[in-house]
Amino acid sequence: PQNAWLFTGRIDHRFDDKTSLMGRYAFQNNDLFSGTNSLSPYQGFNTGQINRNQNFNLTVTHALSPRLFVESGVVYNRFLNLQPLGAAPATTPCWQYALFNTLPTGPIVFPGYAPDACGSTALPSGGAQNVYQTYGGVTLSWGRHTIKAGGQYLHLRDNRTFGANQTAFF
Repeated sequence: PQNAWLFTGRIDHRFDDKTSLMGRYAFQNNDLFSGTNSLSPYQGFNTGQINRNQNFNLTVTHALSPRLFVESGVVYNRFLNLQPLGAAPATTPCWQYALFNTLPTGPIVFPGYAPDACGSTALPSGGAQNVYQTYGGVTLSWGRHTIKAGGQYLHLRDNRTFGANQTAFF
């Protein structure tokens, strides 16, 4: 179960017969309810997940001649993923023994986050990743050939945390 939103918009504008503009924005928001990320039979250990992603792109193209084109643009991306704890504290140890998982009646589950996979639990975790990019390029059409040259600047800010080993494992 989840609440999901998705929106995409695009605009194209032609200033004159040689210059055009393209802009695009995309937004995604997913709220995965409690129990979709960590499901436990014990109260307070169910967790959900939130994803909120955005993308913005703006590009200008100009024809210097019938064979020579220039393109410039900016891009912004933001990826947000949050995997919070439930009502129970992270200090609750996760008890899991291989012997208990092989019983004919099924595994014996003790309190904790992701009780049937304690060793791989990484809660809480998440955060934002921001990407900034500018780029420019030149395209030359020459007979049956196309020659392209350009460059870009890319800046990445990764502010995510990984919650490994924040809960005890026995």
